[in-house]
Amino acid sequence: MSVFGISLIKIYYLIPLIFLTIFNFKKISFKNVKLNKISVLFILLISLLAVFEGYMIFPENPLNKTDTQYHSYKSQAIIEEKSLFYTTSEIPYVNYVKYPSGFHSLVYFISNQVNDIPDAFNFLMYFMLVLIVIGFYLIGESIKPSLGYFTAPFVMAGSVFYGIIYVLYPNYLAYSLFLISVFFIIRYSKSTDTTYLYLFSSILFAMIYTHPFPVLMLILFIFSITLFEMANKNYNLIKNYFIFSIIPAVTSLLLISKKMSKDIVSYSKSSNLLSEPVNIIIHNILAGFGIFYLFMKHPGYTVTLDNGFTFLISLFFTYLFIIGLYGIFKHKMYYLILFPVLLLLILINSEFIHLSIPFFNTMYASNRMMYNIQIIMPIFYGFGVYSIINTLKKRTFKLGFIFLTSFVIFSSAYMNYQIIPDYLKEQYVVSEADLNAFEWVNLNNISNETFLNFGEDAGQFLPIYTSNKPVFYYSKFSSGDFSIGNTTIYELAKFIDRNDPYNYTKVCKMSNISYIYVSGVLGKFCNEFFSDTAYFKILYGEDNVYIVEVI
Repeated sequence: MSVFGISLIKIYYLIPLIFLTIFNFKKISFKNVKLNKISVLFILLISLLAVFEGYMIFPENPLNKTDTQYHSYKSQAIIEEKSLFYTTSEIPYVNYVKYPSGFHSLVYFISNQVNDIPDAFNFLMYFMLVLIVIGFYLIGESIKPSLGYFTAPFVMAGSVFYGIIYVLYPNYLAYSLFLISVFFIIRYSKSTDTTYLYLFSSILFAMIYTHPFPVLMLILFIFSITLFEMANKNYNLIKNYFIFSIIPAVTSLLLISKKMSKDIVSYSKSSNLLSEPVNIIIHNILAGFGIFYLFMKHPGYTVTLDNGFTFLISLFFTYLFIIGLYGIFKHKMYYLILFPVLLLLILINSEFIHLSIPFFNTMYASNRMMYNIQIIMPIFYGFGVYSIINTLKKRTFKLGFIFLTSFVIFSSAYMNYQIIPDYLKEQYVVSEADLNAFEWVNLNNISNETFLNFGEDAGQFLPIYTSNKPVFYYSKFSSGDFSIGNTTIYELAKFIDRNDPYNYTKVCKMSNISYIYVSGVLGKFCNEFFSDTAYFKILYGEDNVYIVEVI
């Protein structure tokens, strides 16, 4: 719709037609997907538990210092112009239009207005968790009957599903679509029913517009299963993999080629190589497989999140991983083993060899690349449990091992609850006090103003809750711009430290700034500075959040 200049508001008129078309499309049939009452109840139970874990970990307001600023601004522009290819040339919005819009189109779809964006983010986080649970269940069932009962619960155990989703919204939506795509491919390989390939093609089409990394993962998976089918001389399957992958990929790119062809070519040639210490790389490789560690280390701030208890949990996961590998090998599903090996080779090339591989060189940092492996580990852990259960003779031993596995999964979920919120508490910047301040701004008809704020704070979300904008925000900092006029944010901070309101307000006036937003984190430290009535007037002050007018 955006490509052809059709206002997105008209999607609401098309929804009934879309559903009627799907309902009457007789070719689509799920008769081979055996979702009996027990299966449905099981999926509902695991989904509810996964969502509850997320509810305990995620804050009420999802807006944080980093990527949510980027995604909320892009969503704002889409909502206001009702097009994914919005035309505003205002900075920073113009810099975001080229980013894939799959996630943001869903934000538009479920948001009535701009200030609904944070609620849409929250809803989609839980939606993605449920979709990931369903994906792992379906993949398990497509590999072996009843295997889905063992793969899906490991979503609750994985730190990867809770510790980074708050930043990588589009990436995780594409991850969930990747899992569904893998299910369709495996199901087709066993049934040769091309219905699954048509469904796969539609998902791939959507993935390309959502995030490139899971698409690259899918390419490697298709390559893995293609080699497997070549060894078995199933050339017709290989032909269909190629056809049903190439057609949606080429079509999706051609559709946006007029608007983004140069950007696509430029992206394919780009490289995001980082120089990391070898010990960090090794740690993240091990953590990706759940060996000794459960949590990744960021190359920039190497905080250690694992502890003695997570080490014990990782030993159990390592055992399951080894047994799972053996079971997969024994059942001759070699493509499932080759796939993570290829992902690991991409990391090794990126970190050490540096061969130029179009698109794949955009994958960066060992932690980010190992998320791609960590995200598929429930398949191996689940297969490990499945293999052990089928090896045990006595019912008592089987029930005992199921109980032990359940205990470890819930223990890992509890460690997620213990570790992740504490690690992320400083990342989330919008509090109830900030929401009250934004409401006060709206009630007092302050609009179309630029507020001086203090960096990656609540003030960067003024455009989402009010009709104003901040001086500083995450993507401005990430581009290396820390200034207002000829003055940096560090120099402004020094004016406060030296109690120099004259030069502080001079900078404000030279930049035509009449208002300052002081978030709660800083308000308790600098309220005395803004109390100087010769230079400032505090218009609002509650819970250390201040709206200050420059006199």
